[in-house]
Order: sequence, then structure tokens, then C-alpha cells
Amino acid sequence: MIDCAFDHSSAVGLPESACRKLARGMAAVKFNVDLLSSAYDQDRLRIATWIVESDGKLRLSRQFQIINVNTGKTLARGYYNFVCTNLDNGRPTRLPPLFLERYIVAGELL
Repeated sequence: MIDCAFDHSSAVGLPESACRKLARGMAAVKFNVDLLSSAYDQDRLRIATWIVESDGKLRLSRQFQIINVNTGKTLARGYYNFVCTNLDNGRPTRLPPLFLERYIVAGELL
């Protein structure tokens, strides 16, 4: 799920290099994952993530969903809370303007 979050960040224009340049990142502080069904070696899976909440200051939340492409069945749902951190000292810090611009609330919680 975290790899998916990194891919999403890159897709919205916040690759790791941009975060390092700003010395800002998002640290997971709480997460919940509901495992709903099993996957097997031959299954094709699709994972998605989207921003469901942002306080516009320090925090944002993402939802994840993993679907078995073969059956259309949801295998897992995850909900992560993140806090913006200063990469130089690890302390919480305000979301920079670029993060606020790129991390847009895109949907509702499933």
C-alpha cells in the first residue's frame, strides 16, 4: 500500500526528489486495514489510493483498495493517517503550499 502511495505522489507531481528538495515528507501515524478475502498466485490484483481528508495544515488521510481483477471482488481496504514531517529533523511541520496544491481530496471514504 505504501508503494502505491509513493506512486500516487509521483503521479501528482510529488516524486521523492521533490520531497527531498523541500525537506518534507508524509509519515504514516495510524493505519487500519480490513482484509476481506484471499488472493492466490494466479490472481491479477489492482490497487488504488486516493486522498479522502486533509486539514490543510498538517494532516491528510488516504484510502486504499485492493481488487481481484479476475473476480471484481474487493480483497482489502485500508485507511492511513499521515502527518507532514520535516525530513531534516523528523518533526511534524505544516504542509508546504506545493503539497496542498497537489494532494487534493479526490473522493469519499468507502
